[in-house]
Amino acid sequence: MTPLANACPKCRTEKLSRVHESDAPGSVRRCASCHGHFLSHDAVEGLGSVVDLPLSDAPWPAASAADRQTGLCPDGHGILRRARVELHDRLFHLERCSTCLGIFFDAGELSTLATLHLLGQVDSFWDSELQRAQRAAIQKKHRQEALAASVGQDVYEALVSLASRLHGHPNRSMALAYLAERLREDD
Repeated sequence: MTPLANACPKCRTEKLSRVHESDAPGSVRRCASCHGHFLSHDAVEGLGSVVDLPLSDAPWPAASAADRQTGLCPDGHGILRRARVELHDRLFHLERCSTCLGIFFDAGELSTLATLHLLGQVDSFWDSELQRAQRAAIQKKHRQEALAASVGQDVYEALVSLASRLHGHPNRSMALAYLAERLREDD
């Protein structure tokens, strides 16, 4: 099966249609079937100031089958490159063409990023250093939540306070040795 020119990356058979005609640079195309949006690089560059884009879809509600796959660039440049987007309680993937830098947003993803005022920062989702730092922060938060759940909130807060007080202290190794010794004595 030959891909359709201007085909939706997710539906693969449905053609994308322009959302609006304007003098603004770039194009915004939408799939009538899956309600995804493909924005050209010029449109992506202006995302921080886009106010007239009709965002009729509700923000992204939950994982969908469409989010588990990537697709082909509607302009014929090949497979779209995925970026993982983790926002508080939301996780989804955006797809971008490595050649034209156009981005495909599954239904609700564009609205979600607009609601959270993150449209002007969309390129950062493909920044590997930023992604690594965000994953590390999320893992740290999960470790802290697990520790608080296992030792109780009062003990956790005391540990956080003690760690803050010892951070940078010239004799913190003595304090840590003392704690280790005391804990061994209690066993």
